[in-house]
Parts: sequence; structure tokens; C-alpha cells
Amino acid sequence: MRLSLYEYEQSKHISAQCYPFYALLAALMRDADTDNTAKLKAAWPELWESMRRRYNAPVGVVEEWDGMTPEEYHAQKQQEREEAEDSW
Repeated sequence: MRLSLYEYEQSKHISAQCYPFYALLAALMRDADTDNTAKLKAAWPELWESMRRRYNAPVGVVEEWDGMTPEEYHAQKQQEREEAEDSW
């Protein structure tokens, strides 16, 4: 496989955003085709399991990991939005 110039240029834009490494892997897992999904699952089985758990959980909240319910998460996000609007 050879990386195209377009793909290389896009990788620079993505890299400049400074996303966390595992967030990038999770995005790859979310969007990968069948063959690449199998490769990613084999390389990072614990991350795949974590993605599966979050995908199947309401709004991605796993209570025993996050220490909150989906409802509490929604309330927290709403409060953050309101505070951001108030700061304008």
C-alpha cells in the first residue's frame, strides 16, 4: 500500500489538531472497512472492546467507568453549554 499525496496532506491537517492517539484509533475503528477493522481489532483488542461497550451504552456512558449515569452526563453537558453561552 502506498500513501497518496492527498492522504499525506490530509494526515498533516489531522495531526495539527493534536487529537489524542486513542481518539484517532477509535475514529479509525468506527470508519474502517471490514479488512481494516479486523486488523485494528487484532492490534488493539482492549480498545476495540472499550469501543464496543461505549457504542452499545446510552450516549457512550459506561457508568462503572465514568462514575455517572447517562442522565447526569446530559445534565453536565447542558450546564457546560449554558455556561459557554453566558460567557459570550
